[in-house]
Amino acid sequence: MTLAPEVTNPVQLAASTAGPQKRDTLYLNFNDGGIGQLGSQADASDFTIDADHHLMTDALYVGADDTTPNNELLEAFVSPPAYSTWLSDPSNHLALQDRKFCLTSSNTIQVVEPDYPDCAVPITFIAVRVQTTSTTTTATSTTFTTATTTAEVTTTTTAAPTTTVAPTTTTAEPTTTTSADPSGDLDTDGPTPTPVRRGIQYGGRKYYHHRRH
Repeated sequence: MTLAPEVTNPVQLAASTAGPQKRDTLYLNFNDGGIGQLGSQADASDFTIDADHHLMTDALYVGADDTTPNNELLEAFVSPPAYSTWLSDPSNHLALQDRKFCLTSSNTIQVVEPDYPDCAVPITFIAVRVQTTSTTTTATSTTFTTATTTAEVTTTTTAAPTTTVAPTTTTAEPTTTTSADPSGDLDTDGPTPTPVRRGIQYGGRKYYHHRRH
């Protein structure tokens, strides 16, 4: 392992236990007064690594003191403790320089020397991306469509009564024209018509005009 590079995007530390016994994945958190312990991912703390290879959480330095060797717990400090330099490998495993971790019965992490023989459950940490839950809110636009019903206007055209006037047919009575035949039955020897004299009196004189019948 080599010195851990700077990591500015937050990560979480998943614990991996050695041995055949399969366990649920637990994550490191510092929710109990700055003492590191394992719990669910929902309780996991977020971590970064600064340029000096310090593992940071909430501006605190993660590491261990050296007051009581093999009996220190992994804690978060205001300033870098004696053991505060972290290492990593290409698989994103993280380790505290010159120390190893043991899981206690209370799920806290004991920090011991690499050759410590009484470590019941050795553990290592793997940096994983923070799982963010993205809540997408979809705005539903309900368009109320007003249905306009246009009544079809039916125009009924009532035909005016048609009065048929029969043409007046005037039938002229046949006129019988009798041509006088000068050589017919007329009596040419009859008397010649005598003019009728009618008089109109103007003043003291009487005038006559002749009218033939």
